[in-house]
Amino acid sequence: MMRDQIKLAIEQATAAAQAAGQLPAFDLPAIEILRPKQAGHGDYSTNVAMLAAAALRKAGHTSNPRAIAQIIADHVSADGPIGRVEIAGPGFINIFLAERWLQQQVNHIVRAGNDFGNVNLGNGARWQVEYVSANPTGPVHYGGARNGALGDALANVLEAAAMLCSASSMSTTPAINSASLQQRFTRATHSFSAMTRQFQKMGTPVSI
Repeated sequence: MMRDQIKLAIEQATAAAQAAGQLPAFDLPAIEILRPKQAGHGDYSTNVAMLAAAALRKAGHTSNPRAIAQIIADHVSADGPIGRVEIAGPGFINIFLAERWLQQQVNHIVRAGNDFGNVNLGNGARWQVEYVSANPTGPVHYGGARNGALGDALANVLEAAAMLCSASSMSTTPAINSASLQQRFTRATHSFSAMTRQFQKMGTPVSI
């Protein structure tokens, strides 16, 4: 995922700054990769420098979030998805994606085809999705039709996240326009009832 790639690039830049002796060793807190509210502030932003400053102060070091942000920015690799970075406010790092990298993604999308965007989050975990238990002998109402589309969409999302999904619905087991056993039994019962009533009207005793 895009956020994971940006996070990895920032983590690697921080580690490189530490290896170069420009930052002391410290346990880096979980990095947040956020979407700026304003487009001019970049494609993504992170408060890693402020988190690092707090961790350094806790360890007894003096720290300046903006200075830390600049040190991390200086070690961001130019080979990855990040094109450039800017320091803003008290120490935010605004991240702009590289146009060259974005252009290369077109080929990846074409090669991936229908698998583009799939992620391995589920690791083959099994999920059961049940929705829209429609009565095959009755009308389908608006709510059932809507939930059928939502249920199918949810099952598709789970499968795209590498989860083994089994779904039960009118969409996956359609009974509309099909001669199911229940429909045959219902029609036979109705026919027998009508024929029995007709015989009774004619005075012919019929046992039920």
